[in-house]
This record gives sequence, structure tokens and C-alpha cells, in this order.
Amino acid sequence: MILIAVICGLALLCGCSAWLNGSYASVNPHKEQNFHPEQVLLAPKNYEDIERILVNMILSGQQKKTISMEKMKGNWREYVADAVNYVCDEYPMGAYAVLDVRYDIDTSGDKTVLVVEITYRRSIAEIGGVLRVENQKEIEEILHSALRFLDISVALSFEEYKEVDFSQIVQDYAMLYPQYVMEVPHISVRMYPNEGSERIVELVFSYGTSRSSLRQMQQQVDLIFSASEMYVSGEADEIDKYAQLYSFLMNRYDYTVRTSTTPAYSLLYNGVGDNKAFATVYAAMCRQAGLNCETVSGTRLGRPWHWNRLQIDNEVYYVDLLRCIEKGQFFYNTAQTMTDYVWDGSAY
Repeated sequence: MILIAVICGLALLCGCSAWLNGSYASVNPHKEQNFHPEQVLLAPKNYEDIERILVNMILSGQQKKTISMEKMKGNWREYVADAVNYVCDEYPMGAYAVLDVRYDIDTSGDKTVLVVEITYRRSIAEIGGVLRVENQKEIEEILHSALRFLDISVALSFEEYKEVDFSQIVQDYAMLYPQYVMEVPHISVRMYPNEGSERIVELVFSYGTSRSSLRQMQQQVDLIFSASEMYVSGEADEIDKYAQLYSFLMNRYDYTVRTSTTPAYSLLYNGVGDNKAFATVYAAMCRQAGLNCETVSGTRLGRPWHWNRLQIDNEVYYVDLLRCIEKGQFFYNTAQTMTDYVWDGSAY
């Protein structure tokens, strides 16, 4: 009995536990792993086994594995070449993470073995960080979080990829939440592989402003938004609350009308903004104060323009803050009196 216990203990130390659960390797792509030489010879019987071994190596970030080929039949050298080509070019995680796969046929005692070495272009953390998505809502939630936390990139895994307008998702979120998105990033989209329904899509976000500066801007803008919410009287009528938020903005600066790459921050801290900055910031402040307000995009006198749609006592009205500034007072219009403006009313 003592001899059996010793043998079992040595087997566990040699890594034989991988065979006990019926799998080729223990795969946990979400944890950092210490790489070590493979000590147990796996023995595939067919092409599918070889492919599975290579896939598991990639998912776990393994760099080297020794595989026994004694149970393989037929022209298995072709199987190996085909499996390597598949994981490098067609398998999404391989196309995303693998730089090169090299293999040699060798002997270990009287056995023929395949020694596989994989070179990666991604870390194990990046491999584990790929997020599987199944629908538009999940895509939007991930992108919204990436924008809010100023992530440099995100990688999305699609089982059945369909065309997605990632830039539009970013633009829409920036319009709704200017207090979180200080700068709309440039987005680079990379596909792994370039074709096929199953693929990984990597989105890389490029900002003109440093991330540390953008984080400071977020904190400062958040303070102003909190102050604007406190500025609105809980006892006032709805129309008075809209006017109070207008006064809150007007009391800060004599504004300069100019476009900025950091619209909310530039408007609230430098007094610089265009019609879009005014409309998006005002709408976000209204919503935070519990008021029904949206940003409308269209044209005014033939020029691209943004203004606001308000709902007061179940009636719809429109406010153009730049026009209010010109006249020196807060006022609103019905759709019939917005004669200089053109927009798609069905979108609101």
C-alpha cells in the first residue's frame, strides 16, 4: 500500500492529473499561469485530437508541448500541417493571439513524438480578456464601459459575426453622456480572421488627450454636474426647472462659440463650446435632474445644428440655447414655430 501511495504521489507531481478529468489540458484563460515544460506525452488518435490539443495550448497560453504520435494512423504529418494552418489562420483566437507555430518530429526512446512551440503576440491576460458577445446590447454595454473607463482597447468574440457600426455606438453614447466621454476617440477595427462567421474583433481607441488628463476632466465635470442638480429647486414647476438649468450655465461664463475636442470640459471650465456642446451638456444635466430632455440634430438655416427637445406637461417644445444667449433670455418654441430648422421628427 505504501508503494502504491508513493507512485500516485509521483504521478501527480509529474502532471498526470490532466488525464484524470478526461481532458488534454486544464484551461483557465482568465488567470496568469507559470509556464513549464510539458512532462506528460499526449497521444492523439486523429486530426480532431491534434486540433484540440493546439487550441487548448493557445487558450491556456502554453508555449511548448510534447505529443506522442504512436496512436496516429494514416498520413498524420499532413494532419499536423493542416491543424497548424487552421489554428494560425482560421481559428479566431489563434489568428488574434499567435505569432508563429513551429513543430519538429523527434523520437523519445522508441516513440515518435511531435514537439510543438508557439510564439505569441498577446499575453495570457489579453487572451483571457477577450469577451464573448451574442447581441447588440452586449456590444453596447462593453463599449460604453470602455469609453467611461478610458480603455485603450477591447476584444470581442463573435460566434456569428454581423456588421456592426462601432463608431456610431460610440457617437451615440457620447451624445447621451457628455459628462463621461470627455473626448470621442478614433476607433481602429481589426478582425481575426478577416473572413468567416466566427471571429474576434479588436477595437483600439486613440485619444488626442492623455488618459490621465481625461480622467481629471471627468472628475471636474462630475463636480459641475452635481452642482447643477443641486441648483434645481424641488418645489419649482417643470418649466422653471428647465430655466434654472439654463441660468446655471449662463451664470458661469460669457461664452465663446467654438468647437472643441473635449466639449463638456471646454464648455464648463473654459466657457468655449458650439451648438452641439451646449445641447448635449444641457440635455444631460436635465436628465440628471429628472427632466425629460433630448438632443436633436438637424440643420438651422441650412447648416448642421443641434438643439433640445423638452417635454412639459405632456407637450413637446424645443429650445436652442445659442438663440437664447443671443436674445438674453430662456424661451422655447413649438414645432410649428421652428421655421428655420429641419430635422427628422420620427427619430424623437
